[in-house]
Amino acid sequence: MEDLDVEIEKAVSYCMAGYDLTFQRITLQGGDKEKAHKEASFVFKLGLPRPYPGPRIKIFIACVTTGIVRGVFNRREANLFLYAAQVMQQSFNERKRQNRLASRVSS
Repeated sequence: MEDLDVEIEKAVSYCMAGYDLTFQRITLQGGDKEKAHKEASFVFKLGLPRPYPGPRIKIFIACVTTGIVRGVFNRREANLFLYAAQVMQQSFNERKRQNRLASRVSS
């Protein structure tokens, strides 16, 4: 579990670094904060990890949650990302359950 916590921290830091660097670059070049936030949010989204099912789904959810707190996602986007993660995880869990049942039947 500790390895997963480290991976979560790295992924969140990666997304945040992309956001922060983009925001700083634009504002230092005289851009307004609204434009900087919009472009930095786009970079944050590009940095999102792939939403692998299983325990690693927590990495994706942590990044999305951080983005929600920072205002990177609007409500619709946040709902879609989190719903997709939920569906993926449920599908993964169902596949695991079916595999366990199949192995019991074949034993």
